[in-house]
Order: sequence, then C-alpha cells, then structure tokens
Amino acid sequence: MACHGGVVAASMVAFLALPFQGLLAPLYSTNTSLTEWLLDDDGADPTHPHPWRLVRYNDAAHLAGVGDG
Repeated sequence: MACHGGVVAASMVAFLALPFQGLLAPLYSTNTSLTEWLLDDDGADPTHPHPWRLVRYNDAAHLAGVGDG
C-alpha cells in the first residue's frame, strides 16, 4: 500500500497510543521510504488495546546508491 507521510504519522499516533493534542507527531518520512506494521493476532487477546507492532519506520535502505553517477 502506498500513502502520504501524514497517514504514516497518524498511524504512529494511533497504533503506538501516543497522546493526540490536535497535531500529529512531528515525524518526517523520506519519500518512497517504507513503514511496516504487523497486527499481532496470532493467539493474542483481541481486546488488547495495542495489537499493532511497528516492524520498520522510514526505511530507505532500498534507495542506497540511487542517483549515484
């Protein structure tokens, strides 16, 4: 799935249960970077308030060497 950086920042606030005070967390995602979430639903309690686990955030390793002459 592809999305804008604002969606990534909103997911961080929602899935990590960060306090929301009218502004999203000041997180800046690199263009074409990868952010990956995993839903821990393998036997986990479905009523657990935070079933999401952050696997990687702002991963731009796939860009290494791109644009090098």
